[in-house]
Amino acid sequence: MKYLHLLKYQISFIYLFTFLIYSFLTQEQISAQWIQVSNGLYGGHITALTVNNQNLYAGTYSSGIFISTNNGQSWNSINNGLTNYFIQALASSGNNILAGTLGGGVFISTNNGISWTSINNGFTNLNIQAFAINGIFIFAATPAGVFRTSNNGLTWVLSNIGLGLNYVNIFTVNQTTLFAGTRDGGIYFTTNNGDVWIESNSGLTNLNVYGLDIRGTNIFAATWGGGVFCSSNNGVNWIQVNNGLTNIGINSLAVVGNNIYAAAWGEGLFLSTNDGQSWSPANNGLTNNFIYGYANNGTNIYIATWGGGVFVSSNNGTNWNSVNNGLTCLGIYTIGVNNSNIFVGTDDGIFLSTNGGLLWIPRNEGVSNRYIYGFAFTGFNTFACTWGRGILRSTNDGENWEEANNGNTNLFFQALFVNQNKIFAGTYGSGLYASTNLGNLWTFSGIENLVVNSFANFGNNLYAGVWNGGVYLSTDNGENWNAVNNGLINASVTCMTSNGSSIFAGTYDRGIYRTINNGANWINVNNGITNTHIQAMASDGTNLFAGSQFSGIYVSTNNGDNWLNKSEGLSNLDIYYLAIANNYVYAGTVGSSVWKRAVADMVIIKNTVTKIPETFLLYQNYPNPFNPKTVIKFDIPNYKNRNESIVKLRVFDLQGKEITVLLNEKLTAGNYSITFDGTIYPSGLYFYEISVGDKKEIKKMILIK
Repeated sequence: MKYLHLLKYQISFIYLFTFLIYSFLTQEQISAQWIQVSNGLYGGHITALTVNNQNLYAGTYSSGIFISTNNGQSWNSINNGLTNYFIQALASSGNNILAGTLGGGVFISTNNGISWTSINNGFTNLNIQAFAINGIFIFAATPAGVFRTSNNGLTWVLSNIGLGLNYVNIFTVNQTTLFAGTRDGGIYFTTNNGDVWIESNSGLTNLNVYGLDIRGTNIFAATWGGGVFCSSNNGVNWIQVNNGLTNIGINSLAVVGNNIYAAAWGEGLFLSTNDGQSWSPANNGLTNNFIYGYANNGTNIYIATWGGGVFVSSNNGTNWNSVNNGLTCLGIYTIGVNNSNIFVGTDDGIFLSTNGGLLWIPRNEGVSNRYIYGFAFTGFNTFACTWGRGILRSTNDGENWEEANNGNTNLFFQALFVNQNKIFAGTYGSGLYASTNLGNLWTFSGIENLVVNSFANFGNNLYAGVWNGGVYLSTDNGENWNAVNNGLINASVTCMTSNGSSIFAGTYDRGIYRTINNGANWINVNNGITNTHIQAMASDGTNLFAGSQFSGIYVSTNNGDNWLNKSEGLSNLDIYYLAIANNYVYAGTVGSSVWKRAVADMVIIKNTVTKIPETFLLYQNYPNPFNPKTVIKFDIPNYKNRNESIVKLRVFDLQGKEITVLLNEKLTAGNYSITFDGTIYPSGLYFYEISVGDKKEIKKMILIK
């Protein structure tokens, strides 16, 4: 028994000792990981809105949920307990808030979003499309049908009789009748809380229903391709009411007081004040016309946009103002670095930072299309390419832009690159265009009828990565191009970078390829990569970085032979672009704005050799115990008279399960140190093992949080 008491005192001392050590560490030392640098990068993909207890809640694509307690003037992230950040639906039921996710089911908060709890008992599909509330019943639409609960989500049961396999997009409630709008199946209703559903399509000429709402005795339905329909007899018959609509692809609809709002995807809002008899545009102040949803609170009506964040109107839609302060959920599609200037291209325009990402300033004067996919710099000129309006040029660091499209026949661009004072622009489906006079004239430069996504160069060689076409090489600065695809047949290249004479191509579904002979042949270099959907690459000296779709960021220090995932701290693992500036890696995410991390923190292995070690040795980690980082040192001699050896360093938990591979690559003889970051792991006892050939050694370490 006395040994148990002694052990307890020892553990207490360890905790105290660790606390004292880390009290003296700086925040940067404790949490060296990815940090979001999005101050000023406000807006983004808003997929759902709801109001509860005067609080406004916004669901986002990949950044979870935000709350505003001051009518949208500022927002804060509230994701405690959420395990899925892809929000598709929000609803309020009494004091409860419900969140439906893409693949994570339903979450509930009973404390104004301070915390969330999963409530998925009974679901057979966790892709939640929409909610409806009718008394004590809550309905949730999924691809597997409609589920309902009468006990606040403790249990869900399938409620699909009569609906069949129809995919429900939207609900609305008219007294005791619940209506469901479906994809391809039109409208169904139930009068017995989902026991039986009945088809209600008389008069509907389009069965793709994406919006439903009620004003008085009239029910309105928004269809994709048929405009708006109205029923004045509880869905018995429907009449088309499209007078004034210039686009009948309506994806959402809302009734607020006497006003009916209908959104045409890409064209913005239409307003009717006479029950749909006539419509007029209501877009004054909107900078984004891709509208997802609505909410209203008193005299304010809010709209959710795809890319532009949240807008509010207090005068029935006569004017709209963005209310995005704190909504750090933009999609970042490109990053351009020019000396101390860092430009980011988003789906809501161009932003500039001159202080390493601490503050971002909008730079959209003259930008009529806000989907920005590439940057290039030459002299005092900054170029940006857009998706739909061609090339933009600025001579004053983006304070204003002008279109520079003389000679372009395709205004949908994917990438820009400067090589030997010649600007290259990759198009969507029309190959390459080039300009030798700062964008005053563009001429076709080859790779006809293909999608050009990316570029890389080394010496006189210029490479272009092509979707479903591999890589093309030019040795005369774009005058002639030849496919160099041995090993890359039909690969869809999304990104490229160079590391000396080695050229790397990231692909959508096959991972990373490398050539060391100017593209004569390519080999797959995916060791350590668990997701082969590669969307971004960058290089810094001998260090390579790769960004994946949904698996974060990988680093290689040995020319791509091995890769380690270095995504600690990232809450969004969908990486679209990577860039290096001032010893930092900047990552553009799809839906969570910009993040950065020091290059030195990602390149975790260091050779501190003073003389060649004579013996193989693994040192005790320091500090130990640690929170959350510790350094592991080891010595590697010339093993079996070879100057290089494959060294593997792994970490295991108490049950012997491998939790990470810190190192798996060739090393020359020397003294090394490597950092283990335990941020994402729980407190406890861990083991680290090093192996070189038939040599192996293992030690213990303690993580205390």
